[in-house]
Amino acid sequence: NDNLVFIAGDPADVATQEKMRLSDNGLQIRSNSYNILNVQTDFDDNGTSDDGIIKLTNSSSNTTKAEFRWDESEDAVQIAYGDHGRHIVIKSSGNVGIGETNPAQKLHIIGNSEITGDIFLGRYMFHNDDTNTDNEQ
Repeated sequence: NDNLVFIAGDPADVATQEKMRLSDNGLQIRSNSYNILNVQTDFDDNGTSDDGIIKLTNSSSNTTKAEFRWDESEDAVQIAYGDHGRHIVIKSSGNVGIGETNPAQKLHIIGNSEITGDIFLGRYMFHNDDTNTDNEQ
């Protein structure tokens, strides 16, 4: 069982000083703060489009199964199933798109939705024919 261990402080006190361990079980990062994993982009500070990407791949085929990406050119966080998809997009404005890469509203969904709970609406409801209904009673 080979491990690569990174220690900060006294090596005799591995239990409290260990910060990172690479083993057959993967990479473990330990922290007493919230900054556990920091993927720094544009490290050379040359202003190019340097996206931050975390990929989950299949070891036998090296196929990307999922991807978490910050896209600098689109100023958005993207979550995808597979490689370079944009299934869920969160823009810097806070707008979220599902199936939509440039959400125009707080929640912008392209495609059908199934909702099993209640939906609470504000004053107006808009329909496919672009008419609105006053929802206030």
